Amino acid sequence: MLNPEMSLATVRAYIWKKPEDLVLNYRMAQR
Repeated sequence: MLNPEMSLATVRAYIWKKPEDLVLNYRMAQR
């Protein structure tokens, strides 16, 4: 398991690089 801080950093880096993917996944999850 990764540390919570490491996971958060990884997620933040991913979101920062691909914000459109995050929005797409968020909209799909709301349906």
